[in-house]
Amino acid sequence: PCSEEAIPITGAPLSNTSETSDHYPVGRENGALNACESSYLHSLMEEGCELVFMLQQDEMIIGRLAWYDEGCLKVIRTDGSPSLVILKRSLKYLYELRPAE
Repeated sequence: PCSEEAIPITGAPLSNTSETSDHYPVGRENGALNACESSYLHSLMEEGCELVFMLQQDEMIIGRLAWYDEGCLKVIRTDGSPSLVILKRSLKYLYELRPAE
């Protein structure tokens, strides 16, 4: 199921280490995706959840995850704008966008 927690992604330095207290930190193990990150990203792709990608520059991108690898994510934007490939090091965090009830 989709999580409501914001997840820092590998390679994304957080501006303050105390920010990780309410998040699930993920990181690299010997240069590869760790199992937690890989499993989470794979579930987001399969479920087609609408996501908010917050970049280090505080720019927000909304879309669905098309694919990922060790260094980047491909985002299909839901507003019809062109798809993007985002470097993980430029990503602050991501979270699932929940529709208003």
